[in-house]
Amino acid sequence: MPPFSPRIWIRRARTLGRWLSIALLLGLAFAGKAGAQVDIGKDLLGANLFAPDLILREADQIGLTDAQRDAVTSLVGSMKKTMGEGQARMSEAAGKLGKSLQAASVPDPLVFDQFASMLEIENEIKRGQFAMLIRAKNLLSAEQQDKLREIIRKHPAKGGDPKQAFTKKGSRDIRQEIDAMMQKI
Repeated sequence: MPPFSPRIWIRRARTLGRWLSIALLLGLAFAGKAGAQVDIGKDLLGANLFAPDLILREADQIGLTDAQRDAVTSLVGSMKKTMGEGQARMSEAAGKLGKSLQAASVPDPLVFDQFASMLEIENEIKRGQFAMLIRAKNLLSAEQQDKLREIIRKHPAKGGDPKQAFTKKGSRDIRQEIDAMMQKI
């Protein structure tokens, strides 16, 4: 074994830190892909929750009242505000974690706390999105929900999956937008 040399140990520590950073980033990337593979959204939620844009677009066909329309519109506005705040908090948390990972030596407790903070923010955003879908469904009568299910069944989203919400003119529905946002996060 070579004699003790601070330069060698410093170089090894830096190399180890780089490898740990790469491993963490790869772990995060694969965790995101693994989470995306668990696709409960289409099977569990697809026929039971309705995107606000679908409800508003099919308002006449399902007999949506003005009060229901206002309530759905309010839900969407509230969710946009919540999403904006959540994205700002997520960006701030990611910046802090990124700064910590740039250090030559990464203190485990600090980065794990920062990472946990990011996960907590992500879960808050997802809970808010899920709550919006539940509240939108609860605004509808059983008959209106049945009519929406029939519309979805007759007019599946682009790609032909009847479990996805109906979209006109190739536009993406709210579930697809939420999935895309979650992938970014």
